[in-house]
Amino acid sequence: MKQLTRSEALEYWQDPSQQLYGLKLEDLPEPDENFAYFGVNNLAALVHASFWPGVYMFHIGVKPEGRGKLKEESFELLYGVSDFYNAERLTTWVPSENRAANAMAIRTGLTLGGKLKLKTMYINMYGWDKEG
Repeated sequence: MKQLTRSEALEYWQDPSQQLYGLKLEDLPEPDENFAYFGVNNLAALVHASFWPGVYMFHIGVKPEGRGKLKEESFELLYGVSDFYNAERLTTWVPSENRAANAMAIRTGLTLGGKLKLKTMYINMYGWDKEG
């Protein structure tokens, strides 16, 4: 795992499949004390602190050539980000209709902590920590 610059990270969100639910590349922030990018091969994460100490939220970007074969990279990213921040828990939110992203979350050991009901959809709220 390596820390990425914004321009390096943009490669992972270039494909239209990664620009869902209103995401625009120009909205991805520059790394600073609040945001950081990390990457492993075809997988990247934008990470930021939550409002609870020790809890960090991550958002995934995937290069097209990595789809369906990211399990090892996912583990490396989860453990690496957790170690980097000494995190108690990592969290991510996935629209319940996104079958591929939910399958990836489950395959990599994320646990469903709840569902957020919105007007147009449900969001699955996942968490992960080293202890499982």
